Amino acid sequence: GGGSGGGAFGGGRRHPARPRMQKSKSSLASRRRGVAATTITTRGGEGSSYHDGDDAANSSSSTLTTTTTTTTKKKPSSSSSIRVGRAGGGGKKKTTADLSESSSHSQHSQEDRDRVTLRASLIVPLVHGEVIDAAAAARADLNDTKQTVSQMRASLSRLEGQLHEMIVALDGATRAQAEQRQMEEDARVAEAREWIAAWRARGAARIVEDLATHALPPGHGDDDENATQSEQGEEEERPTPKRRMRVAIIGAGPAGLACALIMANLRGCDVHVFERRKDPSKADLNQAFVYNIDARGRKVLELIDHEDGELMDDIESRSVPAGGKLMLKVATPDGTITPSEVTFRSKRTKSLWLPRQALVDALLNAVKRAPRIALHTGSAPVVKISDDLTTVTMDEEKGVVVKPHLIVAADGARSATRQAMEDADGARGHFEPPVMRASPAANLKYKVLVLSDQFRFVNDAAEVAKDGSSMISVRGAVTDGPSRMRLGLLPVRPPQRRTANIIAYDDHVVWEHMSTVRGAERYLENMFPQVDWSKALEPGELDRFVAASGGHFPTPQAPNRLAYVPLHRDSYKRGDEECVAAVLIGDAAHCFPPDLGQGVNSALEDVLVLDEALEHSRDLYRATSPVEIGRYAATRYRKKREPDARALVNLVAVGYPWQYSQPGRIQSFRTKLWTLNYLLRAALHR
Repeated sequence: GGGSGGGAFGGGRRHPARPRMQKSKSSLASRRRGVAATTITTRGGEGSSYHDGDDAANSSSSTLTTTTTTTTKKKPSSSSSIRVGRAGGGGKKKTTADLSESSSHSQHSQEDRDRVTLRASLIVPLVHGEVIDAAAAARADLNDTKQTVSQMRASLSRLEGQLHEMIVALDGATRAQAEQRQMEEDARVAEAREWIAAWRARGAARIVEDLATHALPPGHGDDDENATQSEQGEEEERPTPKRRMRVAIIGAGPAGLACALIMANLRGCDVHVFERRKDPSKADLNQAFVYNIDARGRKVLELIDHEDGELMDDIESRSVPAGGKLMLKVATPDGTITPSEVTFRSKRTKSLWLPRQALVDALLNAVKRAPRIALHTGSAPVVKISDDLTTVTMDEEKGVVVKPHLIVAADGARSATRQAMEDADGARGHFEPPVMRASPAANLKYKVLVLSDQFRFVNDAAEVAKDGSSMISVRGAVTDGPSRMRLGLLPVRPPQRRTANIIAYDDHVVWEHMSTVRGAERYLENMFPQVDWSKALEPGELDRFVAASGGHFPTPQAPNRLAYVPLHRDSYKRGDEECVAAVLIGDAAHCFPPDLGQGVNSALEDVLVLDEALEHSRDLYRATSPVEIGRYAATRYRKKREPDARALVNLVAVGYPWQYSQPGRIQSFRTKLWTLNYLLRAALHR
């Protein structure tokens, strides 16, 4: 037993460094079964050693356990605990039993070492083989990785080659598309020219046919009629109107006169133009605007010129041509004049600068050359539209009463014809009041100051003011605050005179200063000292300016509908009295401030769309009755032009409303904010 009281050598405290041998409880049980078990436990601290014969093993805080099992025949052999002293130390002399037991222990220890060696000899080759296999697998994985990387590099090279081919192909496709678009554009231009030529030929043929059929007395003109029919035999068959169409145009402005020329010269219609002014050729200085006719307006004027032959020459002799850039000269109060070139339109766009009255005069001259146009002036026409009878009456005493097949309202923003259309429509709000959009430029008051041909700047040796092809900005002495002002002079061709528009709100101090002639003189001299006002104005111009009421920029507006068409076809009569259609063009259809210069160009475009609708109604619907042609044309015009009119109104409301130097800090801040917004959008657009 080995309890706390000691082992076989008696009790006493064990030295922690000395090894001890103790029998386990399992060995006692084994002895009863005839099995002898010996457990050798070695515990040692630092520097402890265990000696067995000639073999010695050092241990540090370790435990070595060896179990020896012996089978006996009769009774279990005795077991003894042997205390082994330190090497070279004095201990008790070993007995025969002690030596026998030590020899047996040495034998067992040798067997254990052999067993460990055998196990190591078996385990080491296995571990070595596993290491070799693992290294081989790692090499194989490395080779696979290298091969994968090589494949990826090859794929990347192929992708780069394909990408380069795609870029080259895309570049070629882009160039091909550009060339294709150019070819298509050239084809459209050629087609348009052929169409205009054919249109002109058809218009001439219709005029000849109408003269032969209606104008000549019976029995005359048979040969001409047969010749005309033989010439048209090769052309495609198209319906011929039963009667010549009568068109009433209300208003002799640019849009109304252009529409009259298109209807009479190209469509062979009988046209009646009604104007409230007695002499439309007399300039209205309250409307002394300068127009810029762009490509849209030129298209209509050139179309008229194909039949007239003199219109474009007359217009170009009165206008200043402009390309993509415009010369701007800024005159400051200190007398400095700074020229600069600004991009005005696209380089390919050719436009014309000319005063409004110059355009009206050129169109009036063309109207006088057109035999199918009757111009009625001197009083406002009375338009009555109903299911039973539609008439346009002017001066009933002279018998000017027209029963048209189509009414074209070109009588401005306060159109009386539009109100008549609203009444005929049952006052459902389709025409009156028009839909309006808020704009900072709306309701600005303006007056036009007509300058003399001796207009000069002080100390202007170069005579910059004589150059009518440039735009001039005359800056005021007050550049900030509610009293600031500036003048803008647009290009005109001499000997036509330049005009300067005074534009401000009703409460601006300029109107108080310029309410008298003397006050206007002092204000102009103090505000614009760089101008020689002793020569800038004709005698009596300030008197006219002070007495004039001026005008106000309109609020951007457009009615919900641009055409009135009777709802029921049965309301049409087949005699001379029909319930007719009516359309709106020009300011009657869309009205806005002159911020973007789109008023006259959009009005002329209205005329072109209406003419295309008339041509379409003849060709597609095969209409032969004038009332049917008018009905179909008005319906098509309304569907095509109403979206454009609304888009124009929405665009002008936010386009460039702060260009008039509106006074006030809030207005100044909004002007700068708008300018920043415009510059950012322009940069993004490029």
